[in-house]
Amino acid sequence: MNEIVIKGIETRPLDVASLEFDEAGEAEISFVAVVPGSYELKVPGTSGDLQKVAVTIE
Repeated sequence: MNEIVIKGIETRPLDVASLEFDEAGEAEISFVAVVPGSYELKVPGTSGDLQKVAVTIE
């Protein structure tokens, strides 16, 4: 991930394994593609199609 902004505070992490919300909210994720391929981001412990997104990097 390129950066994480929380309430206007920017941070540039080296590695992020997960995002956690204590209340309902939104997250915008941006990144720089390094390795081409197909990837899946999903909510842990779920199997529904609405709980995941597929990303293909060419």
